Parts: sequence; C-alpha cells; structure tokens
Amino acid sequence: CMDNRPTKSGYLMKRGEYNTAWKVRWCKVDNSKLIYYKKPENAKALGFVPLEQAFIRRCREDLGEKHCFEIVTKLRVYYMVAKSEAELIEWMNVLSLRTTLHKENELLEQ
Repeated sequence: CMDNRPTKSGYLMKRGEYNTAWKVRWCKVDNSKLIYYKKPENAKALGFVPLEQAFIRRCREDLGEKHCFEIVTKLRVYYMVAKSEAELIEWMNVLSLRTTLHKENELLEQ
C-alpha cells in the first residue's frame, strides 16, 4: 500500500543522551522512524528515533531553547528543537502521524 502520510526532512537540533550539548542534525521521516544524519549529503545515518510507540509533545521543562519538543519512547526521551514555531508545529504533526498512538486516536474520533 502507498504511504500517503506527509513526510518531512530538515534540520533539527538534537540533545545528546550522554553529552547533553545540542547538535544540529539533518533529520528525515521514513516509515515509523525519524532518521538523523550529520549532513543531508551523508549516506550513513548517525541513528534513528523509533516512532511507533512514541509520544510527541512540547518540552515540559525549560531547556533554554525555544520551539523545543520531545519524542518520548519506551527507552528514552529525545529532545529536539525546530527553528521556528511553524516548523515546530509541522514536525510535531508529521511525527504524530507515524505513531500507533495516533492510529488509536483516529479510531476514537470515528
């Protein structure tokens, strides 16, 4: 079946798990993953965030950055920063569509 869910790619700032400095990453949504790279031209990904069971919301705490959102997965919380409010909303919408929680929400709305 064709995946007609909106996709998105672009730069986001991502906070490291151990080194909590913010790093700029090229990110793209692919199936139920948010894959991140050092640069768009890099073939090799640095890693990915699993979106299936994830919960996406604005950051709960002040991390010193505007337009911050978090991707809460079973194993860890990923902190991401978009470059504008509009980008933040777009990323959150696109990512939410990739979660199974969203599918359950849709069923509830029908």
